Amino acid sequence: MKKLIKVISIFLVFDNAITAQTSCIGDINNIYSFSAGGVKYELIKENKTWKGASQCALERGGKLAELDTEQKQKDVLSKLSAAGIKPDLTRAKDGDNAAYVWVGGSDANTEGKWLWDGDYNNVGLNFWNGDASGSLVSGGGYVHWAKSQPNDFQQQQDCLGFAIESWTAGSGGNAGEWNDLNGGDQLYYLIEYSKPSVTIKNYNLEDMTKISMVENNSILQVIAPEGKSFECCVYDILGNLMINYKNEAQVSIEHFAKGVYMGTVNSEGKLTVYKFIIE
Repeated sequence: MKKLIKVISIFLVFDNAITAQTSCIGDINNIYSFSAGGVKYELIKENKTWKGASQCALERGGKLAELDTEQKQKDVLSKLSAAGIKPDLTRAKDGDNAAYVWVGGSDANTEGKWLWDGDYNNVGLNFWNGDASGSLVSGGGYVHWAKSQPNDFQQQQDCLGFAIESWTAGSGGNAGEWNDLNGGDQLYYLIEYSKPSVTIKNYNLEDMTKISMVENNSILQVIAPEGKSFECCVYDILGNLMINYKNEAQVSIEHFAKGVYMGTVNSEGKLTVYKFIIE
């Protein structure tokens, strides 16, 4: 009982940090998380304008995905193909009524100057200049435009849609190809996260348990003294139990939002309490 009170007391004096809010997400069940190439992504199966999607990405600690290499393009196409997206729920009428998700490309600031601007600050890598007859910028990385794109249809298309299906209308296109779309279209969107910064602080080390982060800070590793059994719990700042597991050295936290968390390791009656901060 004394140790339980101790854990609760430590938890109550945590930093006044607040976990990343999900107010921009209507239902957390609409978040499809995956990792590829060491990068964490979230597909949000809710409809927003490009600006609204980029703002939500920022609120969640990320940015709209920037597909600046061929490998990232292939990884995302493969993962989205398995995400259970219903195309009819994320169509763009001005994109030949095909289904798309928002990613972070935009020429909203300067027509024809396409930037990776997934955090909507008008600053980013310039990867393409011009319309469909334009050119890849030196050092811009990679493009995968559909045929005859971008075309700035009716001078109202400034945001990048990633097609999740093939289409035959207009000039046609294939799943994975890019199209410039009206930023007011209501589409699903893809958030990309940078490698998180994780700080671990131990409050006590009664049995020399070691806690660390591995694999791009996506795996929490607990090493108890050799031969000892242990049980681990992780709580968010509000005291909600996030993880509870026994005798497993590693557990994924890649789905955790930025914020402050408390962990406990009970190893045969000896308790280790620690805090970790994801920034």
